[in-house]
Amino acid sequence: MRGEIIQYNGADGSGTIVADGKQYPFVLAVWRGNSAPMVNKTVEIVFDGDTISAISAVGDDVLLKEKAAELGGKFNASIPASGGTTPIGDAVGSVAVNVPVSCGAIPVNSIIERYGKLMLGAYVLFLISTLMFNAVSMSLGGPAWASRCSTAPA
Repeated sequence: MRGEIIQYNGADGSGTIVADGKQYPFVLAVWRGNSAPMVNKTVEIVFDGDTISAISAVGDDVLLKEKAAELGGKFNASIPASGGTTPIGDAVGSVAVNVPVSCGAIPVNSIIERYGKLMLGAYVLFLISTLMFNAVSMSLGGPAWASRCSTAPA
């Protein structure tokens, strides 16, 4: 079972782990690792009845691989498995184009459903306005050096 260390006292070697919404006390004697327990560390817990018999730290590389596999599974589940075509457009039929799934196209409807028309419109407006800043320049009160330099004879 996986858990997370929420409290550890290095002075007496005791701590608390939370797993499945329950808190379990532990002592340093059950720790299996080269380094000391750390708060917020993900651990693998082995129980002997209701007590903890062994605790070992789960490596960051293992957690990263598991997270990548989870995200990859979510991404693959959103892509149709058929090798045919995926219709793009809404049910009204404003856009009725079939794009081969093999080309990696993402249906436009899924993007609109995910972010919303208002958010996508705001993003497009933001992109256009950032490009406009390079074309438009304003100076308030003339050049900055004019107030510091005096050309009047003394």
